[in-house]
Amino acid sequence: MHTSRNLRDERWSTQEKRHFAFLQSLRRCALSGASVELEVAHIRVHTGMALKPHWRHVLPLRHQIHIHQEKSGLDWWEKAGFPIGSDNDPRIWAERLAEATGNPEACDDTLRDMLGQTNRDFIYQIMTGRA
Repeated sequence: MHTSRNLRDERWSTQEKRHFAFLQSLRRCALSGASVELEVAHIRVHTGMALKPHWRHVLPLRHQIHIHQEKSGLDWWEKAGFPIGSDNDPRIWAERLAEATGNPEACDDTLRDMLGQTNRDFIYQIMTGRA
């Protein structure tokens, strides 16, 4: 798995810009499945360091979910169904999307599979303001 430390020089590379634009063009939130305008959300596993994770560790999220994720603690991903360090780590899903940049069909399959692993009750609580 890539880390911020060993690939920091790739920040704002052509690859990164292409990947972010591609994720936004998919118009599908990784956790709600909604077809909406998206934000590229970094998957943070450490807080307070002011460093963004590697560009490959991002997922397309709708604004409301992204804001909730940013404000929450490190257990947020576990609540969403993707515990950090597990076989279902969100960074693994993000890297699958990065590998498929430019291939909308492969990314659609990955996003559909990811949605099947999502804790939909948790996401529904965020979307209805109950979380």
